[in-house]
Amino acid sequence: MELKPKKYIYGTDIGYVKIGMSVNLIDNEYINLVKRAIKALEKQHEAISENISNVANPYYRRKNTDFRHILQTEEKLSKLHITRNKHVQGLPDEITESTLSIKKGDSEVDINREMSELAENQVRHDFVTRVLRGIYDKLNSSIKGKL
Repeated sequence: MELKPKKYIYGTDIGYVKIGMSVNLIDNEYINLVKRAIKALEKQHEAISENISNVANPYYRRKNTDFRHILQTEEKLSKLHITRNKHVQGLPDEITESTLSIKKGDSEVDINREMSELAENQVRHDFVTRVLRGIYDKLNSSIKGKL
């Protein structure tokens, strides 16, 4: 079943819309920003998991995605007028931390740091997921007329 935007909405918490004006409630800027934040957090989780799995590898370089930088970039892009989805760039894969000198036999990965970053990332992911769920719950309520 394909979801189509509601055409006639009167005063809801989403805003007031004039009769006959078509509004896309499912694909708006804010929802897309939240979805991109979830994807960025998932990439962060993958990088941290890879770091943890390679903690014993002495030649492994620690990987990290800069979540805050990615989200700020996405937030700036969402304020721009986008005419085509292809104009928005995707998330970077990962950033490898470079060091000035790598000693043979020493791992760059600190297991305590990685575990704390994993826990912090999980809390962020849970929060952003709850935000998205709340948005969809409000949309569902307004469509059913229970708001």
